[in-house]
Amino acid sequence: MFFPILVATTAISHLVSPTVKGEVTLIEDEGTVIIDGTFEGLAPGRHILQLHAEGCSAILQKTAGAHFNPLPDQACDAMIHILEIGEIEASFDGKGSIEVSVDGVSLSGDDSIVGYSLVLHPAGISTVPPSCGRIEINN
Repeated sequence: MFFPILVATTAISHLVSPTVKGEVTLIEDEGTVIIDGTFEGLAPGRHILQLHAEGCSAILQKTAGAHFNPLPDQACDAMIHILEIGEIEASFDGKGSIEVSVDGVSLSGDDSIVGYSLVLHPAGISTVPPSCGRIEINN
């Protein structure tokens, strides 16, 4: 008798900007993507981690494109739980972390977010450039 073995798919994103460095691990397990990341060099205070529809490169100054919208017939606001993955509260030493589960996306198949970008920016209006990193399969 054959019993299928479910293997979690993993991906990684290295977020960078002129001042920030971060590493985010993404693990898909049973229809949920778990996002776990650490950051340093952040301005103290609240930051927002978002999903954008294109791969970016802070080093090459390639934009992350528009917010990811898995249902283009609907306004992005209807999918805010996917677009805004979570908030990070950076300490006075510039460090912060996040661990959150996201439904409605995957790391494989038609709903894959591999090749898209994670973008981290300070909450509110700021002249601080966002940090971004392309999501890539973790070999």
